[in-house]
Amino acid sequence: MFGVDSDLKNLEAFEWERVSADPSWRRDMLATYFFFEVLLKKEDQNGWTFTGCSFSQRGLNTLLCVKAEREGTQLVAFITEKFPTGCVVTFGRQWLQDRVNWYPDKYPRT
Repeated sequence: MFGVDSDLKNLEAFEWERVSADPSWRRDMLATYFFFEVLLKKEDQNGWTFTGCSFSQRGLNTLLCVKAEREGTQLVAFITEKFPTGCVVTFGRQWLQDRVNWYPDKYPRT
């Protein structure tokens, strides 16, 4: 069986009470929502347009690459953490605190 209800039923069997009670889980889920549903879906974030992202494995760590455009300049930011969710949390924190380190994109989209 496929669908949202079926997926939720299957996932709730995974120690739902313990997982949902963990504050770090709540932080991770809010950061994930903020990253994927707010930042990446809106065309304009105070003059910034996010144009994509990718995750890749780097040994025991994960690299998040975020591409954006600001005033016609294509830029890229890199975040490295142990897990993909950690990358999303760190990027969100840095974005909200205006601390993301942006670099000119060596491989801009054409």
